Amino acid sequence: KELKFESLEGLKVSILGDSISTFYKDDNQPSSYYHGENQFYYPLYCKAIDSYDKTWWGQLINNNGMELGINNSWSGSTGAGNFSSAGWRPERVNTLDDNGPMDVFIYYLGTNDLVNGNSNELFQEAVLKTINDALKLARCQVFLVTLGYTDYSGYNYTEEGRLAYNQILRNLAKDNGWGIIPLDEYIVSDNYSIYLHDRLHYNYKGTTLISKICEKAIKEFNGIEFTEEIVVEHLEPLPPGVIGKITATASSGFWTGTNYETNVYLYDLSKGEGESATYSTRFELEKDESGKIVVKNIIASGVSRKTYEGDYVLLFSDAHKEASVLKKDIKDVKVGCIAEFDLTNGFPVEITFKEGSQEPEVQPTEPEVPVVTDGILIGSYNTGVWTLYDSTVMAYSNEAIDKTSTYINFYIIGISQVDGETYKIEYLKDVDVATQFGEYQYYIMIYRELDSKSYFTGLNVNDTCTVTGDITSGSAVIKFN
Repeated sequence: KELKFESLEGLKVSILGDSISTFYKDDNQPSSYYHGENQFYYPLYCKAIDSYDKTWWGQLINNNGMELGINNSWSGSTGAGNFSSAGWRPERVNTLDDNGPMDVFIYYLGTNDLVNGNSNELFQEAVLKTINDALKLARCQVFLVTLGYTDYSGYNYTEEGRLAYNQILRNLAKDNGWGIIPLDEYIVSDNYSIYLHDRLHYNYKGTTLISKICEKAIKEFNGIEFTEEIVVEHLEPLPPGVIGKITATASSGFWTGTNYETNVYLYDLSKGEGESATYSTRFELEKDESGKIVVKNIIASGVSRKTYEGDYVLLFSDAHKEASVLKKDIKDVKVGCIAEFDLTNGFPVEITFKEGSQEPEVQPTEPEVPVVTDGILIGSYNTGVWTLYDSTVMAYSNEAIDKTSTYINFYIIGISQVDGETYKIEYLKDVDVATQFGEYQYYIMIYRELDSKSYFTGLNVNDTCTVTGDITSGSAVIKFN
């Protein structure tokens, strides 16, 4: 007999997912199954999702009076393949009824299958096996989540692959009487950046949207009326000449409580020096002779600055809950651009950036580190992941690297010495991919914001490289052959 529910209230939901569905915080329950292991994204990297009830599944459960069975979400995991983390593995599937039989089972895997290049056939086979094994645990409704749009292109991820996987999920749902949660119908090419925190994981707007899509799909599958209209935002093109916008929300109080996590600051330098705030993105603004306010200097996070020049300084901390979104909003702003704002009515104040009328004069500066034109300078050894990450390339020994971190924001090259200055590349990790550590002698770690793609893209495992100088001194040069 076909299984139908008259209400979602009281239904027990279990989830099989990857990092998009993880959450763990000691003082905030319920959480994902692994209690801090095999997960990294929420809330560590996306501080806006700082409690489980801001995750997509937490909102779905709370908004409908449902109960969490088990959320078995493992960062970096695939549905298919031979990894111990693969979704079809009995040790993952068999946890789904640990808190009693589930009424609803949501399968949300596939992103990492694309990253790893799993074939359509392998992916389909794994989904079928996983669902059939899950149905042996409980008579429940099954829902497959399609993959929303992203411009991510690391490793083997392609748009063609995403479309093919989504068609497989739809075909399986149709053939077996399962439900589809159609993220791909809502998160599309002209709005994905609104809902993504980085290029794969969702911000609070994104998790809220996903929860509504899930609720609608589950209710309509059961013939329950869904009365709410799902409003989806789309990017509006900026007016001609405008290259970025940001809203400043405060003029003081950076170090008061946790204000730096939520505020964008615009300091009037005539009233003080502003904040040093080393791990913040900072813009020095100066009035020119015509009275226009021009971007005089952009100070990257990690660069120490005790005092500022100009008339204003605009800044926001790396710890801001929407720091990645703010950076996207002003990514095209350069020295020489014009900043327009009106402080007459106080804060908040919208700042609009426009192209400057002329190229700014660039003052020569002495380099703070040696100039390397033939290779890459390794400027740190066994230190700096959380302090020097956006200013230099780092090397870590196998013994010193933190095995519990997945280093999602880093390119990582694993190398081992072959002879003298010659090393063999044994491992490559792209950004936004979880790490599984091997016995490599050294890890070369390159933060996503550094100019790294040019020398990372062409590398292959088993290529060789040359390291000149003592890598353990924090001052060596690596050259890829």
